Order: sequence, then structure tokens, then C-alpha cells
Amino acid sequence: MSKHPVSDKSLSDSIKDGCAHAAMLGFGEAYIAPFAIFLGMGGLVIGLLASLPLFLGSFAQVLSVYFLDRHPHRKLMVVTPAALQALTWIPLFFLPLIFLRHQVLFLIGFSMIYYSLASFIAPAWNSWMGDLVSPTIRSGYFGHRDRLRTFFQLAGILIAGVSLNIAKNRDHEIGGFGWIFGLALLARMVSVYYLNRVREPGYRLPADEETFSFFKFLRRSLHNNFGRFTLFMAFMIMTMSIAGPFFALYMLRDLQFSYLQFTAATTMVILTQALTFYNWGRLGDKFGNRKILKMTGLTIPIIPFLWLMSTRFEFILMIQALAGILWGGLTLSAANFIFDAVTPVKRARCVAYYNVLINSGTLIGAGLGGVMAISLPTEFTLFSYHFSLLSNLKILFLVSGIARIIVGLVFLPVIREVKEVPTSSAWDIILQVVEISPFRGWRFSAFDGTPPSGQHDDKKASPDS
Repeated sequence: MSKHPVSDKSLSDSIKDGCAHAAMLGFGEAYIAPFAIFLGMGGLVIGLLASLPLFLGSFAQVLSVYFLDRHPHRKLMVVTPAALQALTWIPLFFLPLIFLRHQVLFLIGFSMIYYSLASFIAPAWNSWMGDLVSPTIRSGYFGHRDRLRTFFQLAGILIAGVSLNIAKNRDHEIGGFGWIFGLALLARMVSVYYLNRVREPGYRLPADEETFSFFKFLRRSLHNNFGRFTLFMAFMIMTMSIAGPFFALYMLRDLQFSYLQFTAATTMVILTQALTFYNWGRLGDKFGNRKILKMTGLTIPIIPFLWLMSTRFEFILMIQALAGILWGGLTLSAANFIFDAVTPVKRARCVAYYNVLINSGTLIGAGLGGVMAISLPTEFTLFSYHFSLLSNLKILFLVSGIARIIVGLVFLPVIREVKEVPTSSAWDIILQVVEISPFRGWRFSAFDGTPPSGQHDDKKASPDS
């Protein structure tokens, strides 16, 4: 890696922060839903837990952008809430022991605080890192950073899964969750330590003409390309969330998976995403991100239908592997589409507004799924045919798949590519996907200033024009 105007020590400390943060996600965040299931919470609560904290937390990003427009101290806006976020693992640690009544409210409440702090951090961190890392080394630097982050997150998930499995075998699941949440707290405090060591470059406050309100952004969303892209992603996430939060409930409650099996299924998604991010980025460079959006957006609806076909653990692993590949392509092309379509000075604001709509979709979808999860039957008759299901959650998977197809067919045709790419067909991309090796490396960092190689041109379309 070439030298950077900011000392290499700052870049190294940022990598250490990222690794510790990823470990926290593996130890703690990945096991919030299993924790709720352990406490006896049902489908509606799982849906709310997966959506309401994210939805309310997304407005913290809007608040963060408001402060970012007026105060140049981005480091303070990152380090302080990061430290407070670490402390939210303390009440979760003691939740089964102290908060014996109203555990649902306390769990959702603490989750709201946790995700709100994470959301508040995002715009300032994106702006800070975008200035810290030179565009000439940005892609390689964040690619290396994300390779290590993925390793630490997977390690955290595996260690937590093994710990919970041992604790369950010893009839002490409470202690198992306390242990992994304690590790999550420790990992986040290590992250805060290294964050505080990273140097903050100077920051120019945006001019008045470079700011715009959320409602102005929303009014124009149907009339500009970035707005239509945002609506597509929001509705796609909404249809995904009808089923997404309930796969954990389905595996742990209905299929009676052990914590080790659940951990394997969870890590399979992350692993296949990580192994294919580099290649999806290369395909986006070559064919354009819009084509990757179209290809993955029209094939992702297959995933929930596959969950209806078999309950075998090996088959579930195959589904998760395919889901990781396709969702990796969609999320990477979406992140890079934002870099192509948004000018740097407006990026933090647009990402904040984008996340408000994305998390609104998450709330609506998970809310619908939660209501259906407690009201749909496991047996019913349709056209003189009687159906008896292992779980009524399978109906959610069916509804989610159909809804995803509709969203893709409605929105993808009206999104246009914003950079010059050679003319190609879907078959060209399929051939490239079949031929590429997934082990060439990892490269992805959503909204942190990491465009694919060769995409450092700042002449980008404004999303509110």
C-alpha cells in the first residue's frame, strides 16, 4: 500500500477499530434474535425487534446530518456514541436476571438505543473516513480492511455459537448469552480505543445550496433516477422483511436446529457474500451496477420459494449459500450505485435519507410478517386441496417471494445506469458469473467511500436534480 498524507498509523488504527467492531457484531448483534427466542418471545416480537429499532434509529442519521452541517468535529460525533453503544450491552447482559417483568419492552428499548447510536455514527464516520483515505488507495485499503472485518465477524459468530451450544448442554443458556454479550461489550470498547487514536482531517461545512430536507428528497423521488433507485431498494427490503426476521425463528423453533446448526447457516450467508464481493464489484465495473441490480433483483425472489422445498440441514446450507451470493451482488451494486449517482458533498445526507426509507420498509415488512406469524393457520383448504404445514411461517416465505417478483418487475425497468459502460446482455453477465472463481478476494464496504477500482471521478449526478 502506498504512503498516504495522513500517517499510516491512523489507517492501521482504523483497521483495528473495524475488526473489533466486526467482532462485536459477531458476538452480540447476530444473536439478539436467538436471545429473544430463548426468552420465549414469539413471531410478532421477533418482527418488531428486527425492524422497529432500525426504523427509529434511522432518524438518528438525519439528526447526525443536522449536526454535521453545523459542527466540524466529526471525531467527537463518532467516538462518544460508540462508547455509549458499548454500554448498551450491560443491560442486555442482566436482562434475564433483573428485568423479570416486561422483558419484551426492555429488550426492544435497549435495542432502540443500540441501533440509534449506531445510526448516529454512520454519516460522520463516512465523511471522516472519506477524507482520511486518499482516493488513490481507497479501494485497496478498504478491501483489505473488509477482508479482516469479515474474518473477525465470522470468528465472533462461531465462538458465540459454540459457547451457546456448550451452555445449553449444561442447562445454563442464560450464562451463555451473558458471556457472549460481555464479549460484545469488550470488543466495542477496543473499537472505541482505536477510533480515538485515528486522526481527524479538516472539514468544510456544506453551503446552504448543498443541503435539502428529507421531505424535498421524498417529493422528488419519483422524478429522478436516484429517487427511483431508493424506492426500489426500500420496497425490496420491505418484501424481504416479511420473511427475513423469521428464518431464525423457523430454524430454532420449528426445525429444532441446535445453536451449532443455526451458527453454520448464519455464517454461510456471510461467507459466500465475502467470497464473491470482489467478483461482483468487477462485474459492476465492467457491465454497470444497474445490470447487476437487475440480475440479482430478479433472481433473489427464488430464495424464499426454496425454503418451502426441504427442511434438511444440508439443503438449508445450500439455500443460505445462494442467498449470500445474490444478496452480496445486490447490496454491493446498490452501494456502488450510490457512489456513482451522488456527489461527495451530498453523500452523507443522501445515505441518511436512503436509510430512513430502507428502514421504513424494514418496519412495514417485518410488522406485516409478525402479524401473519401469529394469525396464519398451519392447516387450510384451498380449491378442495387440504394443506398441513410444519409451520405457518412457510406462508410468509411464499408471500415474500411473490412480493419480491412484483417489486423487481415494477421498479427495475425505470432505473438507468449513470456511468458509461459497454453494451451487454444478461447472458454476458451470466457467463462471467459462471466462469469467475469466488476465491480471488473480498472487496466491499457499504457507504464508507469505497468505489470499485477506476471509479474515482467526482463528476456525478446530483440526486435531487
